[in-house]
Amino acid sequence: MARQNKPSNGLLGVVVVCVSLWAVAAGVNLQVPYFRTYLASFEVGEGAAASVFGAYILGLLPVLMLLGDSINRWGARNTVRLALILAGAALVIIMMSQEPLWLYTVRVLQGAAFGLIIGASAVYLGRYLQHATKTANVHGALVASGLGGGALLTSVGQLVVVSDPPASYWLVLGLVLACLLGSTWVLEEKEHDDGADQSRPGTWQQYLPVYADGVWAYGLYQLVGWSLVGIMIAVVTGELERNGLESWTGTLVFLSVATGAVVQPLCRGWTPLRNYRWGACVFVSSYSLLVLSVLIDNLSVMLLSAALAGAAGLGFIYVAGVSIMMQVSDRLRPRALSGYFLLGYLGLGTPCVAIGALTDAVGLVQALTLYGISVVALMVATMMMDGHRAIRHDRARETEITELK
Repeated sequence: MARQNKPSNGLLGVVVVCVSLWAVAAGVNLQVPYFRTYLASFEVGEGAAASVFGAYILGLLPVLMLLGDSINRWGARNTVRLALILAGAALVIIMMSQEPLWLYTVRVLQGAAFGLIIGASAVYLGRYLQHATKTANVHGALVASGLGGGALLTSVGQLVVVSDPPASYWLVLGLVLACLLGSTWVLEEKEHDDGADQSRPGTWQQYLPVYADGVWAYGLYQLVGWSLVGIMIAVVTGELERNGLESWTGTLVFLSVATGAVVQPLCRGWTPLRNYRWGACVFVSSYSLLVLSVLIDNLSVMLLSAALAGAAGLGFIYVAGVSIMMQVSDRLRPRALSGYFLLGYLGLGTPCVAIGALTDAVGLVQALTLYGISVVALMVATMMMDGHRAIRHDRARETEITELK
């Protein structure tokens, strides 16, 4: 029998889960300011550099596909511990070697760690707060500040203490180890005894991501919103380095992610539709300013574009999507979140690789133009499909009413 969901997750356990989420998220972009430095001696192009950043999806996607329900299957403590172990292993590897093969390995491990903890932490936090919007705001702030803070921590740290490996690597590794020790406070409470969807017992399909009626569209909005953030981190940072502005790399990465945490208090209590509308407007502004900044070669406009990208992708759009996912039934919520994050991180990791390759071939402005056309086409297709679904739903409802009469 399924146990009732309890809002009794201990506060210490919640703190450990939140800090663990931040530490794993910080580790994902911790080494981004040094990617091109590590790869410089191997004479690789922009596409190869972007592929190193995007390689994390090779670890993240299988986890979201097959282990999205891990908090119900293994318990929160084991899920968090495994994520921390993978994140710690990635840090140890990159501190020992920065050859391309090991960089790819590090990114895969980081992707797997982040895939494990991002959904599990949202569910665990939701069970404690018992409020969808509050959960989305807190979770989004941790993810945004972690992903952005890691790169900034490395850049600022090297200005204060020049070391190899950077002091930020040691700091985050120490935080990961501290969270591992504190994970005993994370409760093992599971939503179900067998941890799975009871409708199809004994089948592997019960662990796959699910897309409830209409929810898939929100995942596609997240895919688009995060794609611009990924381009900022993986491709635009290369533009800075080509112009001798590599010292601004960490700041750009921070702005392209962490501004999401800044705008989240502003959209607290807003409806998902209102958040999506604001997110779309800010996204278009960010994209337009990015193209303009490349054309006129202006750092200030580029940084403003990065800040707006973070506000759209990890602010308005993120809060809207997670708040909707938290309204899915307790039984399916972990798998719904996995499906949502699966599309979001496909957006964060995949387009930037394509844009990086196109940049090598035709130039950054032309690559960004093709990206803009693709985004418009995807959004039009999504709205049309979602509109047809709504029409079918309305017609079915009208038929039911007619039959009742």
